[in-house]
Amino acid sequence: MSHRIAVRGEFLIDPPLKWSEIKNSRFLHSGDGGAEVTDLVLAVSTEEYDTDEGVSTVITCDRAVPWSRSPYDPRNLLEDAKELRAECAGHTVTGQMVLYDAERLGFVTRVVSDADGVREEQARLAWPSGGEADPLL
Repeated sequence: MSHRIAVRGEFLIDPPLKWSEIKNSRFLHSGDGGAEVTDLVLAVSTEEYDTDEGVSTVITCDRAVPWSRSPYDPRNLLEDAKELRAECAGHTVTGQMVLYDAERLGFVTRVVSDADGVREEQARLAWPSGGEADPLL
């Protein structure tokens, strides 16, 4: 029996990536199934500008978001977040993605990227009196 995991959150990239940094990334999703399947993808933005020669399109990316294809099995999210951060050398990558158990409606774990690096943190369930509850009940 499998269970579904929902992922919410994002990793912000500052300064935003330029096209030269995006175009060969394994996290760039082409929309036609041509990109490698990863647990997160670059959220690409485009802006068009009128120039004397015609329309110029500028492509940038200031965040990465969870992969949205269903069913979603984010078992490589931690490794992908570490690889994204390494790929974005010279940029700050911060934020978190929280993984929820879709059937039990409880949060399970989160992947965090901050000044201390990229890590996975397990949630703990605690009673108001201070004791920890067994999450498998």
